[in-house]
Amino acid sequence: MDWLKNLTDKIGNTAKQVKEGVVNVGKKIYEKGEDLGNAMFPLLSPVPKEDTRVKDVLKVLFGIGKDEEETSITKPVQPTETSVSTPLTTPDIKTPQVPVPEPVPMPTPTPVIDITPSGETKMYGRNPGIKRYKVEDNVYSAITNAANEFQIPSAILFDIALKESSLNPSVVNTRPEAVDSEGNPINPTGLFQFTDDTWNDILNMYNNKPGMSLHLPTTDRKDPYTNALAAAYLIKMGQLGKWADSKDKGRNPWGPFWPDEELIKLGFYDQTMAYKE
Repeated sequence: MDWLKNLTDKIGNTAKQVKEGVVNVGKKIYEKGEDLGNAMFPLLSPVPKEDTRVKDVLKVLFGIGKDEEETSITKPVQPTETSVSTPLTTPDIKTPQVPVPEPVPMPTPTPVIDITPSGETKMYGRNPGIKRYKVEDNVYSAITNAANEFQIPSAILFDIALKESSLNPSVVNTRPEAVDSEGNPINPTGLFQFTDDTWNDILNMYNNKPGMSLHLPTTDRKDPYTNALAAAYLIKMGQLGKWADSKDKGRNPWGPFWPDEELIKLGFYDQTMAYKE
C-alpha cells in the first residue's frame, strides 16, 4: 500500500501547489484590479479602479483582502486633531478725536467816547454812527441820568434813541406808515418815539402808582428827561421788545451792537420775549 500513500502525497502536493499558484494569481489580480479585471470581465470593460466588484470576487474565491478588511474594522480610529478656529474679533479701531474748537466770544462793542473842548469825556452808545450827529447837552444828561436812575447801560439808550429819533427830543413821526390798524395816526414822539397809546399806558399804569418806581417829572413826551426815564423804566422791567421794529431795520439799527444773549442775560426781554422772536 506504499504506492497508494505515495500517490496520495503526490496528489496533495500537486493540489497544494495549484492552490498556491491560484492564490498568487489572485493576489496579482487583486493588486492590478483594473487591467486584469478588465481581462476577467470583458463585458464590464472598462472597469474603473474604484470598482470593487473584482476585489469582491477574489474575497469570495480566495479570501484575499480579508486581513486588510479586518484590520480596517478592528483597528481603532485615531482621533485627528481638530483645529480650533480662533473667533474673529473686530479690531479696535479708534476714531481720531477731532478737536472741537472752543467758541470764540464775540467782542462786545465799546461805547463811543468823545472828548469835549473843555476836556470832558462823554460816552455814547456802541453804534459809531453817532459821530455824525450833534448830541445836545440836555439830551446827553437826560439819557445818562435816566440810565443811572434804573441801573441800565446808557449805551443802549443812546443807540435806541439814535435809531428812533436821531437824538432829536422834539421830533414827531408823521409819515403815512405811522398809523394804527384802522388808519389813525399814532404820533410817535420824542427821543424814544412813544406812540399815543403807549404813552397813555405809561401815565395810567406806571407813573406815580403804588409799588411802581417810575416818577416822571412831567407828562410831556418832548421833554428829553421825561422821555428817557420812561424808556429806561420799561427796558429795566423787561419790555425792550417794544423797540423790536427798529432793532435791525433801516438806518442806524441798534440790534447789531447788542447780542440777544447779552440782552436776555440782562433781563431786558423778560416781559416781551414775543417781540424778540
